[in-house]
Amino acid sequence: MKRTLTYSAVMAALILSQQAYAQDCSDLPIWQSDQAYNGGNQVQQNDSAYQAQWWTKGNSPAQFSGSWQEWGNLGVCDSQDGNIAPTISIISPLNNAQIVEAVTITLKANADDEDGNISKVEFFAGNQLLGQLTAAPYQLDWSATLGSSSIQVIATDNLGKSTSSQVSISVQSGDANMAPTISLTTPTAEDNIQPNDNVTLTANASDADGYVANVEFYVDNQLIASDNSEPFEAQWIATSGQHSLKAKAFDDKDAAATSNQVSLNVATTSSGGCGEVALYSAGTAYTVDQLVQLDNQKYRCDVAGWCSSDALWAYAPGTGQNWQGA
Repeated sequence: MKRTLTYSAVMAALILSQQAYAQDCSDLPIWQSDQAYNGGNQVQQNDSAYQAQWWTKGNSPAQFSGSWQEWGNLGVCDSQDGNIAPTISIISPLNNAQIVEAVTITLKANADDEDGNISKVEFFAGNQLLGQLTAAPYQLDWSATLGSSSIQVIATDNLGKSTSSQVSISVQSGDANMAPTISLTTPTAEDNIQPNDNVTLTANASDADGYVANVEFYVDNQLIASDNSEPFEAQWIATSGQHSLKAKAFDDKDAAATSNQVSLNVATTSSGGCGEVALYSAGTAYTVDQLVQLDNQKYRCDVAGWCSSDALWAYAPGTGQNWQGA
């Protein structure tokens, strides 16, 4: 055991020492969710190189490359061919969605390639390929199967470079009560809100096997209002500072679900500084040269695909492991 731990520690140190350098990914295969990898195997995903630390299958390198996880991050690919990876985001289902077995839902994704075009978009339930599309809109119907725990979408551009995105789901028996779904739609992190503005919080909520009985609205984890009928709304008088907003839905059988969280910076407009610059929010679709702020620092996006990634550990401005490249 001691020898194994020592070897693992050495391997981890070697991997960490490599992360400071750009990696040549020209010969690295794209990670595939249905393929098994042994320790030492190297792949690329979302323009970064990874090395398997032990046997693994189905665990995305971008999501399982932390300390003592299945993958070690070798660094950002150097893109010697000049090709920028496509961007991909899943619109439906939402992360952690609960779905009734055999119910047909529409899987939807947005994909784009700033220096070429999308050649295909593939949809997977776990490791099972559900289908692929070669033109927008990228959506297909799927009859939910019991036991499915994730939906993955992979976008490939005209030069063969791929980017993937994945959400977790729970498919339950038709006899079980399904929790509602909810998303906070307004305000957004990009809204320019000043102190004392009257802000309308709006949520979309639904329930697959009943109805939404009540929606609660929270600012900084404090309940500010509730609404028991559509449209689900609440009013809030904005105060200076950074705030987190969310909503919570309850169905007719008291099952609950919590929405996405919106980070909002309420600051008086000023000349210079960060007054009118949007607060960074992971997973937002940013464009080249767009400005964001985080922790009272201002940043400019250089690579849209990386800036728009939801991988905080990799691309969060000033704190992510590879933020300088983004």
